[in-house]
Amino acid sequence: MVYTIVVHLYAKNDPDAISKLKDKLIEASQVYSKDRETISWFVMQDHQDERAFTIVERYQHESVSKRGTHIKLMYCDEAS
Repeated sequence: MVYTIVVHLYAKNDPDAISKLKDKLIEASQVYSKDRETISWFVMQDHQDERAFTIVERYQHESVSKRGTHIKLMYCDEAS
């Protein structure tokens, strides 16, 4: 069975903040996709509200949330 996590994010209403978040999410997708239990890690941006993003993470096992893979792989902090 596939374990799926869906995350909704909203950037600040500022073109620079939107661009920065988009770039970080694209970079994160490349990092997280390399994890051995990751099936896919998609980033989507709303076509009507460019501040709105959705991440769909798909893993082989639910245990990925218990071992904190997505936290261990995080390479950026909220301040950046």
